[in-house]
Amino acid sequence: MRFAYLDESGIGDAKAEPFVVVAGVIVHADIQIKAIEKYLHDMIADYVHPLLRKAAHFHAKELFSGGGIFSRKTYAKELRWKILREVCEIPLKFDLPVVMGFISREQYKLSPNRSVWKEKKLIAGAQSIASTACLIAIERYMRKVDEKEVAALVYENNDNAKALIRDTQRMLKDSDFVKHLGADVLSPNWTAYLPLSRIVESPLFSEKNESSILQVSDAMAWAINRKLRSAEECDRFFEPIDKQLIVRAKAWESATVPASEQQRA
Repeated sequence: MRFAYLDESGIGDAKAEPFVVVAGVIVHADIQIKAIEKYLHDMIADYVHPLLRKAAHFHAKELFSGGGIFSRKTYAKELRWKILREVCEIPLKFDLPVVMGFISREQYKLSPNRSVWKEKKLIAGAQSIASTACLIAIERYMRKVDEKEVAALVYENNDNAKALIRDTQRMLKDSDFVKHLGADVLSPNWTAYLPLSRIVESPLFSEKNESSILQVSDAMAWAINRKLRSAEECDRFFEPIDKQLIVRAKAWESATVPASEQQRA
């Protein structure tokens, strides 16, 4: 069995974060989970003061900018970025597939029926679309890797989008529902993998201090988001992730093409 750990990025200020991204890693439950958890535990022991270790976890934004326990007063930029790069290298070290989905927030708002939606609802909807792209990538991967193996999903806890993400996964596993979805809703690249058959159970939602591998997913979503908008030093942290991506963007710089059209195998 595999677990896919997923987190989101880009749900803050729309001008600063024009994309909503959901991304993460697929992990073999029997072979890799304990080893990755130990690696993260050892990193905490290496970089965090003993009095702070119990509640410590790596958050990409804090490591990059200097926040939380990784404040600028305590950690120099060079050390913070060294730690962040090491977290971004974990998929490469453990040969973990990296999945992603994204959508332009501005593009998502263009549909006439969304013109009156409040920002909170728009963010949840965009996150659901990005999550669906991840589901398709995971489903495709699981169909190729083993004809019997299945995967379950673990998301970073997000009360705003939790119900919508859970309902979307349930509907995409329903063959009757999938038949009624129009071509304007589904990318042709997605329909071959619906209804979902290799993703089991309802998605789980957890905090990073409860499911440590979500720290890796946080770094994936953060780094991919910055790459999409060509942010400062984006390649430094995206480069090790790039080698592990199992779904890629056709044009990283585009902010107008829907996620379903931007992504390819």
